[in-house]
Amino acid sequence: MNKTRIDWCTHSLNPVVGCTFNCPFCYARKLNNRFGWIPNWQEPQFFPERLKSLDSKSPKIIFMDSMSDIADWKREWRKQIFTACEKNPQHTYLFLTKRPIEAMRNPWYQYFHRNKNWWIGVSVCRKNDLNRVRELSEETTAFTNTFISVEPILEGMFLDRLSAIDWVIIGAETGNRKGRITPQMAWVDNIVYDCLKHDIPVFMKESLRSLMGADFKQQFPWQTANNRGE
Repeated sequence: MNKTRIDWCTHSLNPVVGCTFNCPFCYARKLNNRFGWIPNWQEPQFFPERLKSLDSKSPKIIFMDSMSDIADWKREWRKQIFTACEKNPQHTYLFLTKRPIEAMRNPWYQYFHRNKNWWIGVSVCRKNDLNRVRELSEETTAFTNTFISVEPILEGMFLDRLSAIDWVIIGAETGNRKGRITPQMAWVDNIVYDCLKHDIPVFMKESLRSLMGADFKQQFPWQTANNRGE
C-alpha cells in the first residue's frame, strides 16, 4: 500500500494489475509500459501478498484498483480481496469500474451492501459513457455507497440517475498529450448544479482549482450527512 497523490484518497493498493478494457488514454498502462510490472497489460495478474498491508491500524481512505478494473477480477481474487477488506473495517475502501454490470454481478453486490465504508464507482469522461451511471444504479441497492468519477472531463454533459448516487468527483485531463482537452467552467458548473439538486457532495481535483477559482470545492461524503441510510 502506498501514499498517493490522488486527491480523493490517502492511499492506493493494487492487489490486481492489468486491465482488458483498453482505454485510449490509460495512464496505468503507460506506467506499466515504463516500469514493466507485468508483461502483458491485458492479462491482469493478482498479487495477494499486497493484502497484508491492510492490517495497518491507522484508518486510511484506500483506492483499491487504480491499476485495474474490478470487473476483470477473477472470482477467487475477489473472494480473497473482499475477505481481507472485511477483516480490516478501520479503512474506507473505494473501487472503480467502467463495467458496473460485470463488477457488481451476484454475489459481489452483497459485500458493498453490508459494508458501509465501501464505495463502488463508475468512470465517466463523455456523454457516451453515461450508460455506466444507469447500469450502476440498476446493479446496486439504496444501501450501497456509489460515486461517479468524471475524470478527465472531456466534454460538457448533464449527469442522470443521480438520485442513486452519493458522491461525484470531477477532474481535468493532465499530462502532456498532444491535443489535451482543457475543460470549460460551464462543463463543471452544469455537473455541480445537477448535484446540488440532489444534495450530492462534489469533489473537484486540484487540476480544476485555477479554472474554478472561488467556486472550487472538495467535499467528502463521509464528512457530511449525505450517506444514504444515515
